[in-house]
Amino acid sequence: MLTWEATLGPPNPEADGLAERVQRLRQNPFAAYGIALAAVGVATIIRWAIGDYVPGRIPFTLYFPAIVLATLLGGFWPGVLATGLSGLAAWFLFIPARFDSTFFWREGSLSWHSVWFRSCWWGSAPH
Repeated sequence: MLTWEATLGPPNPEADGLAERVQRLRQNPFAAYGIALAAVGVATIIRWAIGDYVPGRIPFTLYFPAIVLATLLGGFWPGVLATGLSGLAAWFLFIPARFDSTFFWREGSLSWHSVWFRSCWWGSAPH
C-alpha cells in the first residue's frame, strides 16, 4: 500500500541515498576534516585571486559557504575547524594591521567576531 504524507511529499529514493552518503561521510573523520580543510583552502585561494577586485572590508565573505559546506557535510566539529581556520586565514592574509604591536586590534575585528558568532550559531542548529 502506498502512503502519501502531505507535509513531506512523495518518497524520494535519491534523497535517502544522499542522506546515507552524508551520514557515512560524517562517520569518516579523515573525509569530514579533509572537506573542511579543502573548503577553507579553496575559499582562501579564490579570495586571494579576486583581492584586487573587491574592497578590503569584506575579507570573510567567501568563507561563509566554506563553513556551511564543512558543517553540512562533516558535522559540527569540522564546521568549527573551518570557522577557526577561516578566521585565522582572513585575519592574517586579508586584514591589514592597524597597530603592528598587538594581535587583537585589527581593522576587521568586529567582522571576525560576527563570523565566529554566526558560524557557531549555525553549527549548533539541529540537523
